[in-house]
Amino acid sequence: MLVNRADFYVNAMTENLDAFDNLKAEIIEKAKNDDKRNDKHVLLTADCATSLLKNKYFEQCINLENGWHEKPFAGSYLCPYPNELLKQYPYNYYYLSCFIATI
Repeated sequence: MLVNRADFYVNAMTENLDAFDNLKAEIIEKAKNDDKRNDKHVLLTADCATSLLKNKYFEQCINLENGWHEKPFAGSYLCPYPNELLKQYPYNYYYLSCFIATI
């Protein structure tokens, strides 16, 4: 399932995470109802939080990560952050804050 992140990104900038909650529900429903699958595990790869961080929407990035880490589905969640960005201030400070907030 591929999702255009543009709408999600705009919603996240305004701290409206309803679209993400709807996406979670859709992912869970698709996994449960897919008779072709032996398991119901989901691998979710997302880059919306990465874009928020890159564009210095730090609080929104943290809020989004916190919401995704409540993961109400069986499976894995991957949000790739570029290593070179995380070595620079202020990104490294806020990424560390985000990481600590999700533990």
